[in-house]
Amino acid sequence: MDESEAVVAEWLRSEGHEFRHLGRDDPPDFVVDGDIAVEVTTISPPTERRMFQFFSDKLFKALGAAENGCAYPVFVEYEDEKMFDGTDEDKKKRELKRLITQELEAHYRNPNSGTWRHGRRVIPLCHGITLEIGPWPSEHPADYKYTVRGLGASKGEIVIPTLVENIQAAIEKKSAKPRIRERAEEYREWWLVVTSFYWPGQDGWKTVSDALVLKEPWKHLFAVNAPGRSRASQQLL
Repeated sequence: MDESEAVVAEWLRSEGHEFRHLGRDDPPDFVVDGDIAVEVTTISPPTERRMFQFFSDKLFKALGAAENGCAYPVFVEYEDEKMFDGTDEDKKKRELKRLITQELEAHYRNPNSGTWRHGRRVIPLCHGITLEIGPWPSEHPADYKYTVRGLGASKGEIVIPTLVENIQAAIEKKSAKPRIRERAEEYREWWLVVTSFYWPGQDGWKTVSDALVLKEPWKHLFAVNAPGRSRASQQLL
């Protein structure tokens, strides 16, 4: 399985489904409960995946292991999803790494100081980046002091249209795939599961689902958190 399929497998297991992964024999990626075909696709753009890897692997893990189980969730907001594109990418990353390391080391020593918004510690940085840190250590075991628990645009009007565009494109692409059309009658129903770093909340998902058009052979459409994020799922259609 690739990363997205592994996340969906975990979700299926948590929902109590029996399933098998078809591997090279797909589509579909999974057969669930004996006669349901499940196809998986990721809608996270490459730029966003690179950003997640930068914050999670290059920055937060470098701050070291959690001390006595004290680990904090971090929500990363950004204004420009292409901020790492261009000739000055390395310069931006070095500057952010220096600032974030400085700010989070100070926060770990004194987590109650600083500016707060909606119950989270807020740390504005350069290049339109803002960190929001949970007010208390995570309830779940964590290996590192800080873990990415959210990554996305800071303005909902950016997130929602991007989700609609990317999910609808995934529907169109998968619906037109010849092998899926050839095998459509072999299963009782087909589910399309998209994985995404974007997670706009209940109201946001309602807006997204209202704008989507589901096509054959899909009976249901689900969204599941992308690899590296805390587990969450949403039935869209």
